[in-house]
Amino acid sequence: MISLILALTILLYFVNAEARKKLVLLTLKTILSGIFLWLVFIVIIPYWLINGANFQIRTSSSGRLDLWLYVLQSISDSPLLGFGPMSFSWAEGKPLPNAHPHNSVMQLLYEYGIISCIVMIGWVMSRVYYRLRYLSQVTCLSQDTTTATIPVTYALLSGLVYSLFSGVMVMPFAQLMLVFVIAMQVQDNVFQFYKAGIWTKIILFLMVNVMTLVLMNSYKNEELLPALFPRVWLNGLIHY
Repeated sequence: MISLILALTILLYFVNAEARKKLVLLTLKTILSGIFLWLVFIVIIPYWLINGANFQIRTSSSGRLDLWLYVLQSISDSPLLGFGPMSFSWAEGKPLPNAHPHNSVMQLLYEYGIISCIVMIGWVMSRVYYRLRYLSQVTCLSQDTTTATIPVTYALLSGLVYSLFSGVMVMPFAQLMLVFVIAMQVQDNVFQFYKAGIWTKIILFLMVNVMTLVLMNSYKNEELLPALFPRVWLNGLIHY
């Protein structure tokens, strides 16, 4: 809910008055519907079935602040290049045994270093700002492109905000949805198409299969097998 509200606040600044009204009403309906479903399935039904329900609202950081502080303290040992992909899963001395720090920026900083983190943040912010400026220049809300762009931009913004408090960016299903949203986001800017030849298709097919085999073999690691974690990198080094 926090990510939805923050993303809505940013988006409202760049759209026209008519779009603001529709977005506020739609978001209000969505939040109220979510609260209703939560009351029904989390509070009322459990109370009716087992005469008890756990509906306490969590107000703590669940250790996130400690993990973020650990990243900031540890990055001084390898500030430029970080400790390697997925190295946070095996970081020693963590306050919690989490596989990720529940913050996309902190994970980039720890695993890829300051340079990659700054470059990635700058690129994401520039793309988001470009899309928001595009929305602010549109005057006719009835256009099909605008009608599709606003909700997709809203979804992308809320996902980015949510990734600052959760490890959603490292989850396979969330990564698939992110690729889908980005593809919808850039489709309006695609004016040229490349027709791949037969050899290009063969090479791409072989590359995908090789990467699939590498990923499948990563499941066979003895230390990770009980948890079924697909981790290709251990301590920043490729290892099966």
